[in-house]
Amino acid sequence: MTLRIEDIIDTREVQEPITVAFPGLEGFSIQVRPLLPGVMESFIEQARTPKWDEATLEQRMVVDKEKYAALFTDHVIAGWKGLDKTALMSLVLLNKKTLKNLKSMKGEIECDPKSKQMLYLYSPAFMMFTDRVAVDSARFNEERKKDLEKN
Repeated sequence: MTLRIEDIIDTREVQEPITVAFPGLEGFSIQVRPLLPGVMESFIEQARTPKWDEATLEQRMVVDKEKYAALFTDHVIAGWKGLDKTALMSLVLLNKKTLKNLKSMKGEIECDPKSKQMLYLYSPAFMMFTDRVAVDSARFNEERKKDLEKN
């Protein structure tokens, strides 16, 4: 049988997520989808917005980071488990009001679109980890092999 690359590569734009443990935060894991070539460029293009440049007195196109974060996290992050106040304290700076009332807060933080976007924008560690995992084809292939072995 001849191997043909077109028969081997999975080219679906939306892939099944894998669960990845967040390093250093026991119990916190994220369901991440791979980011295929062209998808990130599409997000950048969709997030471009005109902005007035006062230095040159011209309008130029810039990437709206909040819009990009919303597109990226909606596509890449399928969910998470184990994100509680202790884990959150390791990822972001908390405001003083929150710190004051932290003891009364219980449970896990919901994985909704706004929470995904804010964590991506305000936690460099979370942003770098999800960016790296989303393009790590080897990790996704290993998880797929494990799934095949189970069945």
